Amino acid sequence: MKVTLRGLRNDSNGSILVRHLAFVTEERTAALRAQLLSAASRSDLGQQSKAAASLRGAALARRRAAVARFRGTREIAIMPEWRIVTGLGDEGPQEIGIALHGTYGWPVLPASGLKGLARRWAIENAEDDTAWKRIFGTAPTDVAPGKVGTVTFFDAIPGEKTVKVELDVVTVHHGAYYRRHATSDPTRPDAASPPAGIENPVPVTFLTVGRGNPQKNGCLIAVLTGPEADVETAATWVRDALSIEGFGAKTAGGYGYVEGEGDG
Repeated sequence: MKVTLRGLRNDSNGSILVRHLAFVTEERTAALRAQLLSAASRSDLGQQSKAAASLRGAALARRRAAVARFRGTREIAIMPEWRIVTGLGDEGPQEIGIALHGTYGWPVLPASGLKGLARRWAIENAEDDTAWKRIFGTAPTDVAPGKVGTVTFFDAIPGEKTVKVELDVVTVHHGAYYRRHATSDPTRPDAASPPAGIENPVPVTFLTVGRGNPQKNGCLIAVLTGPEADVETAATWVRDALSIEGFGAKTAGGYGYVEGEGDG
C-alpha cells in the first residue's frame, strides 16, 4: 500500500517539517522520508510563496534596522559556487540534518561557523596575532582573564530572493562493517571482518544549500558589526576563508566554496 504525505505546501515551515515531524507508520518511514525530502527541496524549505517572500524582506529589514545603531556594519552576500552542507549532525526524528532559522525554518549559515572559519583563517594567515585577538577575543587562562571580541557576527539568512535548497546523496557501501567496527565485541568471530563487496550499497539523501538559477535564486546575507576598521578586516577574512577554505562539511569533495559577492 502506498502511503502519501498530504498538506505540504510551498510555504510549510521547514523547521517543523525537518525537526518536528514524526511518522507513526514505522514500516513506511523510508518512503515517507523520501517524500518529505522531496517536498522540502521543491519548496526550498518553505520559501516558495508570496507570503514567504514578504517575510524574508521583513526579516532582513528588521535586522538592518537593529544593527543600524552600530558604528560599523558590513553585509556579506554569500552565493555557493555549487553546494554548501551545514548542520548534518543536527538532530531530528527523520535524521535530516541542515542548519535552519529557528523561527521561519529557512536555511541559514550559523554565525558561530562563520566566526570560527574566519578566526582560523586569521590565525593561519594574519601577519601578527594582535588583530585577530582583538577582533575575536580570547579565552581566559590561569594567568589572564578572557577578552570579548570587538566584532559581532550574525547568521547568514536568505536575502530578498529565494535561496535554493537541493537534494544530494551519499552512498554507504559497507554499513555492516562500520556497525560491527563501532559496536561489536572484539571476541566475536566477525569483529575483524573486512569490508567486502557482498554488502548492499545504501543511498542516504540529504539537503544542501545550492546555487540554483542566479536569475531566480539569491544569496545568504551575513552581517558583521563593530568598530569600522575591525569590521572591514573581519569581512575580508570571512570572504577569503569562504572562497579558499570553504564552509561546512565535505569541503574536500567540492562543497562549501563561495564565489564573489552577489545580489541578495
